[in-house]
Order: sequence, then C-alpha cells, then structure tokens
Amino acid sequence: MRRTCIVGVAAFLLLLMPVGTLSAAVGVRDYLPSRSAPAILPVDSVAGRLVEVSSDPLLERCVEAFSQPWSAQWVATYVEPSVRSMFTHTWDAMMVEQLPVSCLLCSAPVGDASTKTVAVRFFHSQDSASSAYSLIWSLSETDGQWYLIAMSVL
Repeated sequence: MRRTCIVGVAAFLLLLMPVGTLSAAVGVRDYLPSRSAPAILPVDSVAGRLVEVSSDPLLERCVEAFSQPWSAQWVATYVEPSVRSMFTHTWDAMMVEQLPVSCLLCSAPVGDASTKTVAVRFFHSQDSASSAYSLIWSLSETDGQWYLIAMSVL
C-alpha cells in the first residue's frame, strides 16, 4: 500500500511538471528572458520597486543631489526656497554625515505632475549599512526644476 502511494504521488508530480522540463531539447536559455526584454528590477523591502534612474528627470535630479557634499550651495540648489530654513534645521547633522553617497537606489516616483514622492536607499560603500528616506519633490513653475520640500526616514 505504501509503495503504491509513493508511486502514485510521483506520477502525479510528473504530470504537474511543465512539458519543457521533460524534454532534453529544451535548455536553460529557453527559460531566461531575451536580451530585448526590459530588465525586471528588484523590490527593496523598504523603498519598494526599484527603477532605472535614467527613466525619469526627477530621479536624475535625486542622484545628482545626493552625489554632492552637503553645503549652503546644496541647499540653494536642491531645496525649495520657502522650506530651506526648516529643512536645514531638521536635516543638517544627518546630511553632513550622509552626503555624498556612493550609491542611491530609487523607487518609482508617485504623485501628480507637480509634486512627487520618491523612496530612496543610500549606500556609502558595498559593505556599509544603508539608510532609507522618503523624499517629496515639487516642480517649480518658474524654472522647471524639481526642489525638495520634505524628507522623512523610512
């Protein structure tokens, strides 16, 4: 009885296997995506689905900003004028320690045409721990640039 049960389960599992796995003519390459297919980027446990930075001008601005050292010029370049004092007061100590970052992973921007939120993860080296933040950006009507208006730790 026991042998019949094992043989029955094995036969059932074979029926569930895709046909290609039984054929010697089908190789691993048949199961891999083609080179023309878009790459599927990983999902970060905090930031969410990661995206290619080159896919969006806002993400390019994120990388540009966080690749620079923290300074008064950084604030003038990347932070919305109406929140500069508050932003500097809140984030000065952290930004001095964190910037510039060696690697920045970005999630897909979420929001409307003029305000978007991007989750990012900072790395300083391959072996270092990372930090994750949510960045809220606003599109300036005067110069067409994205400016940080808020930031929070994730």
